[in-house]
Amino acid sequence: MRKDPQSTIEMLSHMIEESMKEIDSRKAQRPQHLNLQLDNTSRENRNVTVMTWLAWLVAERKFQTATWNGLMVAHTHIDQDQRFSVCGATLARKPKLEDPDEFMAAIREVPPSRQRTQRVEHQRVARNWQNFLAPLNVAMGGHTGKNSVHSYTFARYEDLLIAHGDSVDIGVHDVEVKSGDVFLLTRDNMSSCVLSQPPALILPQMNLAALDRARVLPGQGLVVMKRNEIPADTVRNYRKMANAVD
Repeated sequence: MRKDPQSTIEMLSHMIEESMKEIDSRKAQRPQHLNLQLDNTSRENRNVTVMTWLAWLVAERKFQTATWNGLMVAHTHIDQDQRFSVCGATLARKPKLEDPDEFMAAIREVPPSRQRTQRVEHQRVARNWQNFLAPLNVAMGGHTGKNSVHSYTFARYEDLLIAHGDSVDIGVHDVEVKSGDVFLLTRDNMSSCVLSQPPALILPQMNLAALDRARVLPGQGLVVMKRNEIPADTVRNYRKMANAVD
């Protein structure tokens, strides 16, 4: 698997889908707000592709709002990191781990956190979300770098009106705003009570039509990406090592 936004979105999409199935099986109400807390790396998480995916989820009414949260630099050792540490210690105690099934079996030995349901799965493929979302034509700038904000919320205009009324300053005065237009709300940090700037139009409702048209074109839907090939030099080194062990 590649360490890129495609893999991040694929894993998150799968977790959301499985969580919704579990919620439906309990005849419980589905959540309306998606809140993610991710590492600040721009290669995998903090990038336009992931942000576009969140805006698309809101535009498609999968959620009322979707929020991307990242912690400040040097303050990212949080509960997720602690969980990784526990899993890492369990793996380190194993004398031999040679295939994905052995890794998954070892991780299943780790007790669930806070009595939560724990599932361990092997993600074998990722779809090309970047190409799939490209027709939405979402453009962002300033979301990476030392002085960038750390909290991004996506919400439809109709929900902004419900929450704030006509007094909300959306920073758009030269275009007609539609109820389904998705706006971006930024905060300096996830705990900030005020916005760092007025809500910005990030995904016009009409752009969804371009995505619908692209879906029917050959190769323009959600296509499974090719697996990473092991470089020839790496294969040769593996073979030398295996012969030496034999």
